[in-house]
Amino acid sequence: MSFKLKREHVAEAAKRWPGYAVNFKGKGLLAMYMMVDEATCEALSVTIWESEAAMKANEARTDLRDHFRSFEPYYDGAPSWRYFDVRASLT
Repeated sequence: MSFKLKREHVAEAAKRWPGYAVNFKGKGLLAMYMMVDEATCEALSVTIWESEAAMKANEARTDLRDHFRSFEPYYDGAPSWRYFDVRASLT
């Protein structure tokens, strides 16, 4: 997901972001990152899932809608989603 944060909320958003991972524990989430360009406040949320099915199942969870809406005050505009396959990694 790509999004822009309101400058005054960058630090608070970064502090709260890891709390979202708890919702996906044991549900296929392997890794989750939030990256922010401090100069522009543009950000990326990158999640790595054990399968496409796990990702789609979690995206469809209606029990998380209020949780995700609670993050909206930090956004400067609407977020957008793009999907990629991991083709190479270094661990």
